[in-house]
Amino acid sequence: MRRLAAVGLLLVAIACGKESTPLVTQARGVVDDVTHARWDDARKNFAPLLAQSLSSQQLAAGWATFVKVKGAYRSTGDAGVVERPNFTVVNIVLHMAKGDGQARVTFDKKGQIAGLFFLQPGVPVP
Repeated sequence: MRRLAAVGLLLVAIACGKESTPLVTQARGVVDDVTHARWDDARKNFAPLLAQSLSSQQLAAGWATFVKVKGAYRSTGDAGVVERPNFTVVNIVLHMAKGDGQARVTFDKKGQIAGLFFLQPGVPVP
């Protein structure tokens, strides 16, 4: 029984550790910028290709579309990290008025944001 409890505590510690990684913190900051309409701030750490492809106006329009579908933003929830060979993906639960969604922030090897998505919950990371 003690061994099982120790394993459970270890798993909780590992899961909580993911919440406090620098990329999770950065992803949460970007989501906070978007939810407070700070479009230019949200774009500060975009990788060059994303910065060229997604203007502040396009980001605002994308968020407005997501809000139209999911309802007003209420709060964020848990974050999860998925490692891929060339990217680190941070998924953050978004509690919205019409049901949960998720923000997906993809970081390249340099720690720059290579992708920013607002999705239905449970969309798998490719």
